[in-house]
Amino acid sequence: MCNLGQAWFEEGKAEGRAEGRAEGKEEGKAEGIKTTQLGNIVSLCKKLGCTIEYAMGLLSIPENMREEYKEMLEKEGLVLT
Repeated sequence: MCNLGQAWFEEGKAEGRAEGRAEGKEEGKAEGIKTTQLGNIVSLCKKLGCTIEYAMGLLSIPENMREEYKEMLEKEGLVLT
């Protein structure tokens, strides 16, 4: 019985690790996309002389995500007009 309990424990621990890795990969992927999009926004603003809003529109960034991108730009000191 003791070995059975230990086996369940080890199985649960392995499942938890796998779930944690999967979550970490998804979070990393999302952060990578955001970083790329920030670079794209800055690049468009500089090259086209456009506003952040216009650049985000060109990049088809959803309306509900735009405030987050603006905050990230400000945090990085990349406040553009």
